[in-house]
Amino acid sequence: MSKRILSMLGVAVLVCFMATARPVEAADTLLVGSDVGIPPGEFYAGHPRRLMGFDVDLIAAIGAKMHRRVTIVPHPFKTLLPAVASGAFDLGMSSITDTTVRERSVDFVDYLIAGTGMLVKSGNPQRLFSLSSLCGKAVPYEIRTIQESYVRGASQQCTRLHLGAIDTLPSVTMNQAIAKLTSGQAVTFIRDYPTVAYLARTLGNGRSYQVAARQFFVQPFGIVVSKRNPALRDDVQHALAAVIADGTYDALIQKWGLEQGAMRSAPINVGGLFE
Repeated sequence: MSKRILSMLGVAVLVCFMATARPVEAADTLLVGSDVGIPPGEFYAGHPRRLMGFDVDLIAAIGAKMHRRVTIVPHPFKTLLPAVASGAFDLGMSSITDTTVRERSVDFVDYLIAGTGMLVKSGNPQRLFSLSSLCGKAVPYEIRTIQESYVRGASQQCTRLHLGAIDTLPSVTMNQAIAKLTSGQAVTFIRDYPTVAYLARTLGNGRSYQVAARQFFVQPFGIVVSKRNPALRDDVQHALAAVIADGTYDALIQKWGLEQGAMRSAPINVGGLFE
């Protein structure tokens, strides 16, 4: 069965660089915006470079159930949700945390549970185990991500306790934030736990960095749909439920090492249950 399941994932995922304005697309095509570069969800790898990741495989399987082609368009994370809300994309999928604040502008079809993790140098020389241990230290984050609010909130708490504010280092992209850790400008990199765990296994040949402590602030990831299109939202939900039911979802979860975040249903807008 596993060969049959994985063969289904041969559905073409076309990647193209386009302007923010939506081009004319065939009616049977799902145009998916994604901030490519967030492993293990969506990233480029190999020679020649190709798009791969859990999100890439999953949206291909969902598209197959819907009998629609999938076109993934790289788009900056900071404007991805507004682009979906406006109709520039049919969907957004980029390891996006479902929160009640975000639900005000878009809908989420949730597909994975994930928290936030901290990447530190091997051996954890600074003894960092929680946000409260970062007072007075330099910490980068990618702007407009959920981690930005976590770091800023922790810094305010540090100030209230007279321990020194966190030296926040906002970065436009994830790679810029990681570079501040690898260059020694920062003591940690904070991002979604699956991403941090992946980087610990791969960055510096898997020997230079580690995950500090357990993940925290666990919430669901969701596929983003415009509130203007509830019919599409429901179709995506039904397709995801079918992918879960036939075993494809479990095969992908195992392939990308995401067992601890697996969901057994395809709920809509449940981020508030985790806040």
